[in-house]
Amino acid sequence: MDLTISERDHAEFFAMPHATQLQVRAILAEVAAIRPPLEQAWKEAAGRLGKNWRTMRRLYYQVQAQGWKGAVDGRVAARTREALPWAFVQEFRRRLEAHQRAGGRAAYASICADWRSGQPMPGYEDVSPADRASYPSGWSYANLMRAAAKAGTKAQMIAARIGKSAAAPYLPKVFSTRVGLYVGSHYMFDDLWHDNFVHWRGNAVRVLEFDALDVFSAAKIDWVMKPRFLKSDGTFDNLKESLMRSLLAKILGEVGYSPRGTEMMAEHGTAAIREAIERLLFDRSGGLIRVRRSGMSGAEQAVAGWFRGDANGNPRFKAPLESARNLYHNRFAALPGQTGMNPESRPESTAGLLKYHDTLMRAVTSLSPGLQALLRLPLLTFEQFAQLALGIYDAINRRGERPEFGVHELEGWAQCGHVVTEYRLSASADIWMPPSEFLALPPAEQQMVTAMVRADAQRYARVRSLSPREVWQTGSQELRPLPEPVLAEIITGGVVAEGPLARVLTVRGAYFEFDDQLLGPGEHRYSAEITDLTGRRRELRHGEKYLAVIDPAGHRLFIHDAKSQFLGVAHRDVRVSRGDDEALRERFGEVHRRTKAALAPMSHRHHASGQKNAEDLRHNAEVIEQAQHPDAMADAAADRRAARAARAGAAMGGDERPAPQPAMPEETFDARGDDDSGPVPDVEEFDAR
Repeated sequence: MDLTISERDHAEFFAMPHATQLQVRAILAEVAAIRPPLEQAWKEAAGRLGKNWRTMRRLYYQVQAQGWKGAVDGRVAARTREALPWAFVQEFRRRLEAHQRAGGRAAYASICADWRSGQPMPGYEDVSPADRASYPSGWSYANLMRAAAKAGTKAQMIAARIGKSAAAPYLPKVFSTRVGLYVGSHYMFDDLWHDNFVHWRGNAVRVLEFDALDVFSAAKIDWVMKPRFLKSDGTFDNLKESLMRSLLAKILGEVGYSPRGTEMMAEHGTAAIREAIERLLFDRSGGLIRVRRSGMSGAEQAVAGWFRGDANGNPRFKAPLESARNLYHNRFAALPGQTGMNPESRPESTAGLLKYHDTLMRAVTSLSPGLQALLRLPLLTFEQFAQLALGIYDAINRRGERPEFGVHELEGWAQCGHVVTEYRLSASADIWMPPSEFLALPPAEQQMVTAMVRADAQRYARVRSLSPREVWQTGSQELRPLPEPVLAEIITGGVVAEGPLARVLTVRGAYFEFDDQLLGPGEHRYSAEITDLTGRRRELRHGEKYLAVIDPAGHRLFIHDAKSQFLGVAHRDVRVSRGDDEALRERFGEVHRRTKAALAPMSHRHHASGQKNAEDLRHNAEVIEQAQHPDAMADAAADRRAARAARAGAAMGGDERPAPQPAMPEETFDARGDDDSGPVPDVEEFDAR
């Protein structure tokens, strides 16, 4: 009896599960060793295999009749006999994928119906309609589903039913690292919807945000928020590219870019950097600032000829920023007015809270201002939310410094060297010294700390990961800002001209005052004293007009003349609380400085008359004093004559020169002359010319 597995059977044998192969070999070995008396041999073999002796008897005769195939479990053999044509399996898989929802039963019903109706069936082309009275062997629903599962992947199923971008988690990816980067090498920008309703101008609104992340340090370097409100035309006021440009100008003006080169990583949607701004940044930085955009996902489908989908930015392009989003949402999750991750997960109480807020706002109109101030709102105001965000984002940037800020496991941190060894002098005190403080200790104390660490390193030393803030602060020292004229160009979209963010303003007294919904309700006031690129201050004249570029995020105006030539920066003037003595003293000092500078030219012109008036007052006082005390005045006059004589003798030549008049302060001069580069003229003045 030949119980070997021939080479021609290898494909079939090794296609079986490995456990089945081992079981078949064990049965063949036992059958080969069976000798009469058979019943006793079957029982002994069954005991070794863990089977019933009658099962062993059946296997013995099956192997004698069929060879090694007689040792195969009947269920495995049945699946082997039910092997389906490859073309048919692919057709069934196609029908499964064509059903957008899980449609296994529907696909099975459709393929059975086509078989019964005589429709052509891949893999069964040689079967005549007369032979379709019954289904082929292996056409059970379970068997077809097993065959279809082996014929494709989860990625293929999702790509067919939803799209290529949805299948991305199951497809190959490019994994990147921050190792080899530096602070300022890559800035990532994106928009963010906060999961909170807040109170703003009597309405419950969502909070929207643009923010930027430095990839190397993982620090959130800046952001700008706005309320999302319903406009009079029935549409929502959402994030706009003008606000994104404002954030971009603020970062490049206050934070700066790296002299080694900075890559701005933006998207194609709202948080976009358009080509005009890209060219401007490249040119003004000498090629050091470049823009890189994410690829578009959703548009290109997996099958040629399918309709294209909506093009969306690829979130994996901004993976560091996207991964931080979950942390942001978690830190804000305890604030009132939660929206939930989606409508399905929104807290049920939020609906009642919003209804109560609306009812309260309708009742407010009938209350006096004093009573309105006593109301306790169920939501945070937008200003309160923004203030809390300052603390939350600071704590996120400082995670790793202290336990209350949390910890982090940022990619590539240790390889980048973002770790530090700290020491402490007492095992009971949680006060740790960084290396800089350790090196500042006297040598004797350094030796003592070193001895303690050697004796018990786990107690007196620790290796700590630096926080994103610490890495950012160290590396950002080498960043350099763009000049202010370039910031104005960024805000206006590349061309400084009158528009939504650039308007002609007239100096009224010592200020620019105007209304602008972009900055908020009420009148906005900016100082008419500007600071130019050299740091020189100049007070602009009352009644003159200038082209002012408004910086919504930076609280300043970029002042230009009639030819859009940059003149300087005017800063916002905000009211000071009467209860803040320090702020009041600072503001009074600033007003005194500006007043003195504004009146300096007049004071210079009238210096002589002032000196004469002072001399007349002194002379008259002396005359009156002499009349009242003649002896004392005579002695005083003699002393003055002696002092003048002494000074005359000490001087070479002995001539006394009058004290020179004080020079007119340089910052009060207007060096523009009568050319055409001055302020924007009045209409009447322009016509008169």
